[in-house]
Amino acid sequence: MIDDIDWAALEHAEGRADDLPGLLRDAEFDAIADLIFPQGTLYSATVAAVPFLAGLAHHAPARRDEFTWLLGMLADRSHAYGELSDEVRAAVAAQSLPPLDDPDPRVRAAAAYVVARADGPVTLLHERFAIETDPTVRSSLLLALGELDPAGAAARFPSNGTADERYAAGLAAVRAGVPLPAGVPAAVTAALDDGVDLHYAWIRREPVEELLLSATDEGAAELIDTLILSAEPATRRAAVFAVAERSRYHRSAPADLVPKIARLLADPDAGVRDEVISTLRSTGSIAGRYRDQLAAIAIDHAATPRRPGITPARPAWETLQRLGDPRWVESAPTLRIREPRWVPYTCEVLDVVRRHLPNCHHLVDLLGLWGPQAAAAVPDLIALLPQTGALAARALARIGYTSPEALPHLGPLAADGDLDAAAAIRRLTGDPQPLLTALTAWFDPPPPPAVGFGLTALLQARHAPRHDPWMSTRLPLLHPGSDLMPVVPAARTYLTGVCHPTYAERVRQMVAALVVVAATGETAEVLPTLRSLIVRDFYGVADTAELLADLAGPDDELLHRIDLLLTGERIIRTGPAVDIIWIDEAISARLQAVHDRLRPAVPAAAQCVNRSGTHMRRG
Repeated sequence: MIDDIDWAALEHAEGRADDLPGLLRDAEFDAIADLIFPQGTLYSATVAAVPFLAGLAHHAPARRDEFTWLLGMLADRSHAYGELSDEVRAAVAAQSLPPLDDPDPRVRAAAAYVVARADGPVTLLHERFAIETDPTVRSSLLLALGELDPAGAAARFPSNGTADERYAAGLAAVRAGVPLPAGVPAAVTAALDDGVDLHYAWIRREPVEELLLSATDEGAAELIDTLILSAEPATRRAAVFAVAERSRYHRSAPADLVPKIARLLADPDAGVRDEVISTLRSTGSIAGRYRDQLAAIAIDHAATPRRPGITPARPAWETLQRLGDPRWVESAPTLRIREPRWVPYTCEVLDVVRRHLPNCHHLVDLLGLWGPQAAAAVPDLIALLPQTGALAARALARIGYTSPEALPHLGPLAADGDLDAAAAIRRLTGDPQPLLTALTAWFDPPPPPAVGFGLTALLQARHAPRHDPWMSTRLPLLHPGSDLMPVVPAARTYLTGVCHPTYAERVRQMVAALVVVAATGETAEVLPTLRSLIVRDFYGVADTAELLADLAGPDDELLHRIDLLLTGERIIRTGPAVDIIWIDEAISARLQAVHDRLRPAVPAAAQCVNRSGTHMRRG
């Protein structure tokens, strides 16, 4: 009975759950769902409420179908999150489920979903499917069978069914990972052309995206081959977008699927062509095969300088940037670069940038981000000092060039926490104090911000590092010297041997290791912390690996960690969607270079056996 439970001892989204019994008695669906299952979160009151939700699914005066869908979603790991997930799922499985022969077809459709989430019995689904006539219920039954009996679901593919039925059967086959039955891609494409409308409990994304993200590599290729031939531009556009989404999660997707959708660069529909250009912008170096087409499109920037965001020229131009193709500079040298941190260095691009530098001062920052690779541009930057001041001085400091002409501009930069500027002052004058002051501020943890959260709060924090939290970390150029000893105690607080949870703290750990080695000449104490930073979703992982390789030499533990990163899922999985693949590819290439440099020097036995992490200090 509902009164036998101590609801006051349980919690929901707003605290004590003593108001839940009244809501359950009154069958207040919206209020109940908001309290026990907000945005997929589970609470102790959620577990206790499950038997009563099952009762409402049977006997509520209204919205029984919604109570039934809710019951299934509580047991669905793609909807429900948290430590209580298994407990809630077990509670759902223990209930008397809504009958598959309920007179209300909406309840029957939801009941099939609950049966799938409760792991059966599958015989009930087959028996109901044999006599079911409602298309919505049949679609739900097909999806349920696809999860519990993939082979049986494939045998029931309704080639002449409604669009929802054909799509549901195709999605069931795709999710089951079985080879697609003959005719399925064509039938699914026709269904998408007609329009698909399944309950969001079954599909959480757009239909084509859901289909392609669930498919095997072979299944995705089969589907794309058919989808791009659809007579409906909307279906073709959706297929192209889905390729971009799949590429974020599957490393094989760009090479397998981008050449297929690239055929649509000549599509008669402008929207489809624009979607292809946008997808090439986000799927990485595979776009290099189409650089000439992109360059022809990017040239439109010259004609639309005031409206770059509403034409396909902008993503084409940005793709050329990330490919290191110098035509991005030639096509629109005055256009501001949205993300200069991700524009790669090449000799050809450097030459063109230098040519345009006198009239395009915004390119100075790009040279600074390239660091020592841009050393050839030092004379150009010195010439720009009278006009650009701190802008050129900061770039010179990042390149590592000690220019006396830049000294008047370096002081304010160092006072603002710029480590490169402070290190340049030390190299120029021998005075370590600006660098010590900047490092002390760096190692002083930022106070909690009064407002905001996440990235905004990090950027607003008083002592936040000047490095952008989403850029590939560029370590300052610190020359060895005992004059850095005053800041070593603060740096050592970050040498914990454990990877810190936030990006800003991890950057501090990297800089701390650099400071301690520069000041003391000792490497042993920093190696455990640097090894701990060889992790996924850390934009500085390649910089850490390069530093660790320099300090530790042939290092079997580092090789082992790099091996783990270079296999399986992408190294970088979070961040701006359009940049993730480019960043992942760049970091993977740098890690592979470290791996290749160290591998020949590590004895085979050590590679396989030694994981102690103990190394002799290098002089």
